[in-house]
Amino acid sequence: MSLAPVVISRRVMPALLALCLLAPVIFAQGPPAGPPPKEPARPKGTITGRVIGEDGQPIANARVVAEAQRSNRGVGALAITGPDGKFRIENLERGAYSVRGHVPAHFDASYLEYERGVRAFYRLGDTVAITMLKGGVITGRVTDAKGEPVMGTRVNMVRVRTLEGRAVREVNRFMGSLERLTDDRGVFRNYGLLPGVYVVSAGGKFSMGYRATPHGDEAPTFHPSATRDNATEVTVRTGEEAGGVDVRLRQEGGHTVSGTVEGVGDAAHAEYITEVRFIAASNTEYQGHLLFYGRATSGEGFAFESLTDGEYDLVALRYQINGGKVLGGAAQRVSVRGTDVQGLKITFAPLASISGRIVLENPPAAASPQTKMPTTTTTTHSAVAPACREKPDALLDGAVIIVRREGAGSQADAAVQTATIARESAVREAAPDEKGEFTFQGLRGLRYRLEVRLGESFYVSSIRQKGAAGPQPAQVTRQPQPRGDVLRLRAGESLSGVVVTALHGAASLRGRIVAAAIAHAAGSPTPEASRVYLVPQERERAEDPARFAESEIAEDGGFAFEGLAPGRYWLLVRTAPTAPADAFGLKHSSEHPLFWLEAERVRLRREAEAAANSVTLSPCQRVEDYSLRPAPKN
Repeated sequence: MSLAPVVISRRVMPALLALCLLAPVIFAQGPPAGPPPKEPARPKGTITGRVIGEDGQPIANARVVAEAQRSNRGVGALAITGPDGKFRIENLERGAYSVRGHVPAHFDASYLEYERGVRAFYRLGDTVAITMLKGGVITGRVTDAKGEPVMGTRVNMVRVRTLEGRAVREVNRFMGSLERLTDDRGVFRNYGLLPGVYVVSAGGKFSMGYRATPHGDEAPTFHPSATRDNATEVTVRTGEEAGGVDVRLRQEGGHTVSGTVEGVGDAAHAEYITEVRFIAASNTEYQGHLLFYGRATSGEGFAFESLTDGEYDLVALRYQINGGKVLGGAAQRVSVRGTDVQGLKITFAPLASISGRIVLENPPAAASPQTKMPTTTTTTHSAVAPACREKPDALLDGAVIIVRREGAGSQADAAVQTATIARESAVREAAPDEKGEFTFQGLRGLRYRLEVRLGESFYVSSIRQKGAAGPQPAQVTRQPQPRGDVLRLRAGESLSGVVVTALHGAASLRGRIVAAAIAHAAGSPTPEASRVYLVPQERERAEDPARFAESEIAEDGGFAFEGLAPGRYWLLVRTAPTAPADAFGLKHSSEHPLFWLEAERVRLRREAEAAANSVTLSPCQRVEDYSLRPAPKN
């Protein structure tokens, strides 16, 4: 079996990969097997909700997809909204789901939260509110050097920054390709775009390479008629159209980057896929994407053409056709300066992994039928502590494990992260299996943080590491890692034995900031405050990030916390300023909670104690109407 490059459209790739996964089953030979043992019926349930527009009006015929977090379950189901915007997704197995809406020319507002690092998961019985926002539009005209319209040529739009100025460093897996063709007038139009800052180019090859187009052998020309370095950026806002984004082609030749894949020539690689991506280092623009099936033979390799001068990332993965097990990865920075780059070699190295399990500690204690909470001069609330809605055996049904890649801890880490950041998401998610076990494969030798989301009745007591296996360098300088939720991986290391201990009896707290609620009702601007922080009062918990929590403040002043350990807390209302970097190069941003940094935990406790908004939460307590009055400014 030879290694032959296959160029595949994004539209057909999922179907083709699905056929590849099914092939070993369809073509398996041998005597017929007896009927498989019947599995016990799994409880089924429903997720309901409503889809509305920015004006609050219901949207009919919207498509809503609920995707299970357990990888072996795939997409749970989909539903179409009725005239009232309501939907009902039935026959779902117990578990955690992400739920998103799809409407032509719109985008789900939750994606902007996802982009800021906020992850929302839903479980059976939940009601989901989905808001669809009208996407932006970019339109313009492509002409040649003589000013004549160019028909049928490629136009690409790349989002490089958010409106808040954050660089977009990950390939947008929700929007797909933004490449389009010009019509018979040389006009192009792309709609449903996320708000942000874009660069627009015309000419060059499609990133997936599945069609030949006029001027496809040329280097792309950027709006208005420039190289990438001198491109004029285009700002796109929600529901607005950016017109007149014209491109006059420079009609200049491009360069080629080529090389070979090494070390995959033996028979053991016959059932593996090699995926090679070539991405601009300055943003997430795909320059090319190739798939190779099977093992390599002499002289076969890869080539990416029509490239402009610049810095690029060449990133490759090798994984099993059946099962997706990652064999290895490779990444390198490629500099193109006025000439072709030849003779590159992709040599795969083992990637790291993290595996562990979730365990339940102690049976739940009997909850009192009602627990009154102490009041203070700055808060009003009422609550009871009923028995938890979820039973202890439901621990794994709604569990989600999140691994976040953190800042580089050394120059070597920075080089690895720079070369891979455009290819890989900074956040990986997985759900444990029926035994509570979870695994993350294909990780680089960097620093990661482990987060655990459980059902509303559970909270994390501890995260600890038992041991690691894998390559052991002669000298290892480890960064300090006082907690089990901070994982420092070496290249190729298999870190196993991570144990997440959960307890039953979590509390939740929902409420509003009084000043913000009054301003919202009166139609006035909301007072400046972006977050509510929950800070533990117990000194023995002062250094435990798992006991801190933060919630963004809605326009009406609402905030919410769930999965809280019973105990005494302070509530603090404040903005989230940019904090200095810690020892690992991690800076606070909206993607990282402020309390991840030790200095910020100290500052939060000092400010929260001074504000004196105190609350005590009992096991299984559900506080729904907490009124919080911020401390007056000095």
